[in-house]
Amino acid sequence: MPTPAVIDTHAHCGIMDRNPPHAIEDYARDLVDTDIQGAAFFSPVAEIYDRYDPFFEDSPQWRSRRRDSNAYLLSLNPRDLTVTVLVLIGVACAMLTRQLERLAQDFEKQGGFTERLYRVRTAKRRRKQ
Repeated sequence: MPTPAVIDTHAHCGIMDRNPPHAIEDYARDLVDTDIQGAAFFSPVAEIYDRYDPFFEDSPQWRSRRRDSNAYLLSLNPRDLTVTVLVLIGVACAMLTRQLERLAQDFEKQGGFTERLYRVRTAKRRRKQ
């Protein structure tokens, strides 16, 4: 089976904020004819805090919303969560590979830390003279 392309690996999944719908059943219905095989689920922002309030202060009501939202995510089918973990592992590996490739390119072009530090120090000494 070919490795699926990863476009985005997260979805806001919850049951308190229904506009737009965020329940796992809503996602499952929308994904029937797609190649998407998994996602990492996070609580919708509206279930965590009021992002529109610049002076937001936590309260017992918000803590209760977060507990309920977390409980919903933990109640999901473990098979769905297994797929999620596999997707996240694949994404993490791809990101680390890209980071290592970039670090190797930077090292070839600019040298290591000691070489760059030497260049900066000698340039500063020349300017002082």
